[in-house]
Amino acid sequence: MINMKLVFPHKEHKDFELIGDSFTIGSSDDAVIQIKEAGMSDIHATLLKDGDEFSLKIENPACMASVNGRLVKDSREVRVGDLMIIAQVHCKVESDAAAKIDDNKTRIRMALPKYVLRGVSGVYFGKTFPLRGKTSLGRHSENDIFVNVDGISRKHAVISVLADGLEIEDLDSSNGTFVNGKKIIKQKLEIGDEVKFDNIRFLIQSPG
Repeated sequence: MINMKLVFPHKEHKDFELIGDSFTIGSSDDAVIQIKEAGMSDIHATLLKDGDEFSLKIENPACMASVNGRLVKDSREVRVGDLMIIAQVHCKVESDAAAKIDDNKTRIRMALPKYVLRGVSGVYFGKTFPLRGKTSLGRHSENDIFVNVDGISRKHAVISVLADGLEIEDLDSSNGTFVNGKKIIKQKLEIGDEVKFDNIRFLIQSPG
């Protein structure tokens, strides 16, 4: 039998074994998968299992959720490996079969990112986001870092990893992007810099 589980890429919550066929997700004590995060309703969504197939159903239109960047208006199919964002929480369905690697094949381990963005204020305090290539940030669920907070633009900023370091660019946001207290349009970043989007603050750090 293939075991299925709900995993959280940012490791802010423990993996959850998906044994059964219906899993309510929300902040209430009555939710099967209890997640107390900003923007999470008492019963925010339900993950439904039918054999090896899944779907994500929201309880009402005010409950924000997406699958691979596509908003869930009522329900949407979920496949193994699809990225779900429920309120502000990133999660995926994974299977033991997908995690197993043939012993005759070379094992490939993803290298640690050179830079990470770590939240130091608000609901993102303590959360860490890897920075690879170009990382977009904003209030739309299609962004790499989905910040569902008033004051953040739908497409707020992008951080690029360059050969000689990092660069951040504001995408004509309403409330601006700040580096070490100074409003910027485009600027190089260094480890230790504080980046602020509206009133949400992050630090540029090395994962080590």
